[in-house]
Amino acid sequence: MGALSPAQANQAILWFLVFLVALLVLSLAAVIASPPRTESAAVSEADGEPDPPWARAARIPAAAPRGSEPPTGSGGGRAI
Repeated sequence: MGALSPAQANQAILWFLVFLVALLVLSLAAVIASPPRTESAAVSEADGEPDPPWARAARIPAAAPRGSEPPTGSGGGRAI
């Protein structure tokens, strides 16, 4: 099989791009048409599957440094 001429190469590239755009459009349509996820966190934890480490780390709140307690009272700080 011989090499492609420049015109044939351009046509092949064009068809490849058309294929990629069609694939992108179909993927986007599938995502838009899919039903929304309505699972709550309690339901997903009850299914027995362990969470991956990155998901567990995202749920653990960061600890406040020692000595930095939140202000008390409704003023949020110093009383005037």
